Amino acid sequence: MADLTLASMDLARGLKPKHLVVPDMSVEVLFKSPPKELVAAFEKDKLIGQKVQAAALAALKKARDDFQAAIAATDEAFSKKPPKDPAEIDERVKTLNTVCRQIAEAQAGVATAAAEAEWTSYVRKNKDLLKYRALFAVRMTLATISVAASLTHTVMSFGATSAIGILGIAKTVISVAADIRNQLRAIAEAEKDIINTDAALAAEWLDKVGAKDKLKRVGQELAAALGAPVVKSIIGLGKLLTEYNAKIAAQDNAAEKLWTQAKKLMDAVAAAQKVAGPGVKKDFDKLGSKVSELLDQIGAMSAVSKSQDQFHTVYLDRFNTYKKMQGEALGATASATGGLVQLASIAATLDTIVSIAQAIA
Repeated sequence: MADLTLASMDLARGLKPKHLVVPDMSVEVLFKSPPKELVAAFEKDKLIGQKVQAAALAALKKARDDFQAAIAATDEAFSKKPPKDPAEIDERVKTLNTVCRQIAEAQAGVATAAAEAEWTSYVRKNKDLLKYRALFAVRMTLATISVAASLTHTVMSFGATSAIGILGIAKTVISVAADIRNQLRAIAEAEKDIINTDAALAAEWLDKVGAKDKLKRVGQELAAALGAPVVKSIIGLGKLLTEYNAKIAAQDNAAEKLWTQAKKLMDAVAAAQKVAGPGVKKDFDKLGSKVSELLDQIGAMSAVSKSQDQFHTVYLDRFNTYKKMQGEALGATASATGGLVQLASIAATLDTIVSIAQAIA
């Protein structure tokens, strides 16, 4: 009599690894060559059939979960710790295949034992079946797990560490750019506060210190004419300018870090371009072009920094005029520097860089 399949499962069903190719992995629990009377009894009594199948399936589900966990761990390792060469790829996949076979064989043994236990329990209650000896077996079709062609190409063309490393640097660049964005936003707010505070002071200054006698009033006399709130605002303007200067320094430091990281990214791309296979060379060329564009944009940040320095100088001169209390004429004001506009173009370039790097990696 032909074997009767009690339970079957594809251990790889639903898997979608990024770096591995996992074919169907079929495991079946069989009623091994049962006589027709035994098959008839088995098929007639639906309850025992269901119990035996449930016991076998429970073990196969455990095999599937363990099997897929091993696949996922290996696949993730290819991303987090890429192999150095094809030999390491082969070693990792060989180990994975061995582990998966061991999992399948171990749980298959559990499945047949569970099925046999259910059957034995049933037979004790059904004396007519005592003369039959039920045999349970396993049939496995475990194909070989391999790596995706893209991973092999990546390692053989330019080294996986290049692609992963480039993506890592690109993400660091994004992080540093975020620091600059925060600084620029803070600077824009600070400029607004300085301009508004100065405008209010200037109105009082010009109103209280008339052109006719402004040179006559100095020191305490001028302070008295302006009033305590104005004097207090002058002190506040000085504090705003000190904070503004610190923000400029922080932004300059962040811009320097961004330049260093972008240059590091350019060097990594240049190294990869020399050995890149034809499948990814165009992507690396495009990436190199975008990184070059980023370096130009970071260079343009120096113009923004100069505008900010000039802004600080202008308002510091006006603050010093207020502070001396000598009734001097005020200098010209400076408009806001608009540094956020420059950052917008940098942000767009960075988005493109990360998108290309992700595609390559």
